[in-house]
Parts: sequence; C-alpha cells; structure tokens
Amino acid sequence: KSCGSSLNPTDLIEPRSTLSGEKPVLKTTKHWYLPLDKYENWLRDYIEQGTLDGKPHHDPSTWKPHVLGQCKSWLDNGLQPRAMTRDLEWGVDVPQDIPGAEGKKLYVWMDAPIGYISSTRQWALDHGKDWEPYWKSEDTSLVHFIGKDNIVFHCLIFPAILKATGQYILPVNVPANQFMNLEGDKISTSRNWAVWVHEYLQDFEGRPDELRYNMIKNMPEQRDSEFTWKGYQDSNNNELVNNLANFVNRVMVLSHKYYEGVVPAVDLELSIKSSTSQEDTSVFEDELHLLHARLEKVGSLIARFDFRGALTELMEISSAGNQLLQFNEPWKAQKSEPEAVKVVLNLGLQIVAALSIACRPFLPFTSDKLRQMLNLQDVKEQGEWAQLLKQFAKGEPILKAEHQIGAAAYLFTRIEDELIAAQIQKLEASKQSNKGVEYPELGKTIQYDDFAKLDLRTGTIIAAEKVKKANKLLKLTIDLGFEQRTVVSGIAKFFEPEQVIGQKVVLVANLAPRDLKGIESQGMILMAENQQGELGFVSPPADWVNGFGVR
Repeated sequence: KSCGSSLNPTDLIEPRSTLSGEKPVLKTTKHWYLPLDKYENWLRDYIEQGTLDGKPHHDPSTWKPHVLGQCKSWLDNGLQPRAMTRDLEWGVDVPQDIPGAEGKKLYVWMDAPIGYISSTRQWALDHGKDWEPYWKSEDTSLVHFIGKDNIVFHCLIFPAILKATGQYILPVNVPANQFMNLEGDKISTSRNWAVWVHEYLQDFEGRPDELRYNMIKNMPEQRDSEFTWKGYQDSNNNELVNNLANFVNRVMVLSHKYYEGVVPAVDLELSIKSSTSQEDTSVFEDELHLLHARLEKVGSLIARFDFRGALTELMEISSAGNQLLQFNEPWKAQKSEPEAVKVVLNLGLQIVAALSIACRPFLPFTSDKLRQMLNLQDVKEQGEWAQLLKQFAKGEPILKAEHQIGAAAYLFTRIEDELIAAQIQKLEASKQSNKGVEYPELGKTIQYDDFAKLDLRTGTIIAAEKVKKANKLLKLTIDLGFEQRTVVSGIAKFFEPEQVIGQKVVLVANLAPRDLKGIESQGMILMAENQQGELGFVSPPADWVNGFGVR
C-alpha cells in the first residue's frame, strides 16, 4: 500500500496464503491482456503534457502533484501488458463465444469502470435522456473523484480502455484525495473505529452542515488528514458560531431594529470605512466590487478542486463582513451618522445574500436557512451563482431597496464539552472491545469441490414455535418457494418465535434429515456469531425470491 509498486508473483519471497497458509503453485493458464506498453507514448503525453492526439486536452498543472507523481512513476518504470481476465468462480463472465473463455472472468478494473458508463445509460433511460453525450461529446468534461489507492486505474488503465474503443472521451482531471484518519488511527468499519452518519445525525440532531464543514476543512486533498472530535468542536464554536453566525445575526438584528427588516435605500456616493482596512474608505459600489472579487476566488478554487481553499475564502467573506461592522460600528453611529449606517447594513445584507448562494456547495442546509431569513426562494442551482457575479461586477446589489427580509435566527450554536466527551468515549469503548479479541482458528482447508457439494437456498421463515423441553431450540417452517421445510434450530436463546416470522434465511437444503427432540429437521439455516457469542441471521435482501442458490 505504501510503495505503490506492482510486483509479479515470482518477485515475492516465500509467499504464503493468508487464508490457508499454503504455498502458491505456479500454473500455466490463458489470459487476455490490455497492451499498455503499446499505449505508453500517448499516455505519457496525456499525463505529462495534457495533450491527446497532438491536441491540447487539459491543463496538467491543475492536477494534484501526488496524482501526477504516481502516474509518472508507472510510466518511468515502463508500462507492461496487463491481464484483463482472471481464473475465478465469481465475477463477470468473459463472453463465452470467445474460444478458450470457459471459466474466465473479467478483471475488476476492466468491468468496474464500464459500470460507470452503464449506470449513466440506465440513469438516462430512467429520465428520458440521451446517455451518449455524457461519455462521447467533446463538450463534456469527465472528472473522476476517487481515493489515492485507485489513481493508476483511473488515470492510465481506464483511459487506455476508453481511447482504444475510439468513441469515448477521457478524463480532464482526476482529483484523487489521500486518506482521512480518525483520532490518531485508520478508519476501520470492521473495528467500529468510525463516525457513522446515522449515529451522528441522532447525537447531533439538526447539525448536518457542521459535520460537512469540518470534513471539507480537513479534506485530505494533498496529504493524509485527521478528523478529531475536538477539532470538530473548535471549528464549530470558533468559526461557524463566532464568525459566520455572529455576522449574520448582527446584520439581521440591526436591520430589524433600525429599519423594521426593510432593506434601506442608500446614498451611493457616501463614504464609509472599508471592509479591508480601518484606515481606508470606500463607497457602496467599491464594496460590491470587493465582494465580487472574493466570490470569483471562491469559484476559481472550486473549479480547481481546491475545496479546502474555497471554504477558507468563503469564511473570509464572512470575516470581511464582520470587519465592515466593527470598523463602522453602526450601533454607535446610528444617531450621529444614520445615512452611513444605511450603507453599512445594506452592504451587510448584500453579503448575507451572497453567502446564501456561495455556501450552497458546502453548507446546503445553511443556504436554505439564509434564504428563508432573507425572504428569498431557495437556491435552485440553476445559474444563481453566475447571476450573482454578473450583478456585483456591475456594482448592482442583489437585494433591492425596500425588500422585506424575514426574521433573524441563529445559524449555529455552540457545542459543549460534554457532547464531545461522549463521542470520544464511544470510540474508546470500541478500542477497548477490540483489545484482546480472540478470533476462532480457521478450520482445516477443504477443496472447492467439497464446498460445491452444499446446496444453499434462500428462504423465508413463515412459522416458528418453541420446542417442548428444549430451551435452546425453535421449530421453524421455511418457505423455499417450490416447497416448505421443517427445520429445528438452536436460536431460541436469542430470538422469540414471533421475532423471526418473515425473516429471510439461507438454508443448507441438501443436508441429510436429522431427528431432534422427536422432530425431523430437514436442513440447517446459516447464522453468524459475534465475539460475545450472539447469533445473527445470514440473509439475502428482503425482496429476493425464495428457492434460489447461494454461491
């Protein structure tokens, strides 16, 4: 994972199977290859120069250094033909009309990217659209958002496949992120070392944007990053509350206090203290031009996939709004300079309106709240950004004088230490539960033919009752679709009969019948066991038809 090198099986020193401990055996087999070596020259031009067939295709300077670095490493080592088939029991079949294709499956990085195209086609069918322009039109920009462990597949292998067809466009950027860790350790769902979104939304009700903000702020765009609960708390309390929410609240409250929530008309020639410096002055149009420049920077950074930088610039707009208020102190100047206060608060409302659009990619729920406060329609993502820039470039406000705004409301509230401590404790509990876990030893190695003897079928429990004088057993009636079976199962300790009615199961259907407490058990259902010895059903999706095989 760290070196990024591709090794041949014969390069490994004393290899052993991690599952069986057996030593691999070399065998002769037939495979189909993607001739990457023949594509190396044009792939190098594509990656390093941003050209395709001698024509400009994209700007390689906008690609992340670690993406280019990994691709160049492969190119400098010389590309080799890559097998696109595998000898496996599962996977997508190689078309069986090809001689020698029997038992062959497609390599995952042959069929998985094709899924991108087929999913687009299915989406287009569902929505009455044409799928081909999305993958074949020169007016389309194809961008792959991935993790760093899949860079080569999306920058070299998939582009080679696309170009080899002669019909498809190639990606103009692959802004791969690096890895995000959690509280000093790698995220691991199997170890429960993770922040589960559904649990977060329960524990932090009404705070989806607070998590989005912190995740974007710490996005591993150039190097590995880390999510910490204290960092989450600090970003909320010190940035969202103290900066953004504070600015919006002050502008809204003062506008209601002085003008009953009506956007005031202003003297366009009246000078106020600039939002950039307490020593400088500006007029209304100057501040709109400054706001336009800040918004353009946000948009430019988004276009370059620098989302962290764009979020920082977004918060700088809010900071500039706070400075505008601090430098001009409208709460003090209302009696002595009421016309200047009108300019300051009108500009404050223009900034809030701009933020309601500019924050949409990052904080969509906050965008909706701001639009409601301003008495404006929700952002529909249908050109509002372009219209905003167009008006500010001309020095025109987006909130007209006499517009009635809505009531002020708190955008964000502080997160207290107790709530954060509970989340840290939850992770610590996961860490402790993972310590000293003794995994059961693997069973004796069997051959595939032994496993293939099992006939596993999907079914549904349609009746259940306790077995008399046996506190561990339930008598189950299982519908296999083509017939019903009676099965005695030792799950009574974990499930009441009424709990399992309707439960999907996997049944060993060709197990010899066995007498249990005077009942003939016609098979066995599969159950999973956790480290506490508790049982859970191994089951297919709820909408699957009964009676079909499990492989």
